[in-house]
Amino acid sequence: MPFDRRRVLLSGAATLLAPACKKEEKPAVDDAPPPDQASGRKGVEVALVSAARRILPSDGNGPGAQEAGVGAYVVGLLDDPAAAQLKSILMKGGDFLHRAAKNRGAKTFADLDAAAQDQVLQDLLDGKMRPNRFSGPRFVQVLTAVCLEGYLCDPRRGGNKDKVAWTWLGYDPKGRGAVYE
Repeated sequence: MPFDRRRVLLSGAATLLAPACKKEEKPAVDDAPPPDQASGRKGVEVALVSAARRILPSDGNGPGAQEAGVGAYVVGLLDDPAAAQLKSILMKGGDFLHRAAKNRGAKTFADLDAAAQDQVLQDLLDGKMRPNRFSGPRFVQVLTAVCLEGYLCDPRRGGNKDKVAWTWLGYDPKGRGAVYE
């Protein structure tokens, strides 16, 4: 099932309200090539940008991650000292997405078609793919929350490029109503 805006918002809210993930009882199984074939920083970045575009797709209902610069926002967090706690799960998750794509015969996660990208993300969220080094559901929840932040944040923070999300929502940060119409 593809990601839609309602599911993204609900998942983002659940991330903020959910307690820390409990340790899983079944042993983890890494559904990707071994770490010696790890993707490096570029593969991680491409995977995170592509995943952001699936979480907040561009469609007829409004601007998506691509228009709002969400991918650049997420990648920027990898070098932001204030986001040091997020870096580990984003790097591990991005690397896993890249390696999972290679395992499916694609060069990068971006090279998978939209349905295959959605399936990988959904399988991680549902715990059907169980990486050894991190929680798949937690990664998707964190990435969703970070994407929402990049989509809705003040453009001075690096997301919401040209205020596209604010314009679409009719939000005026000065409290005067919809000024971007």
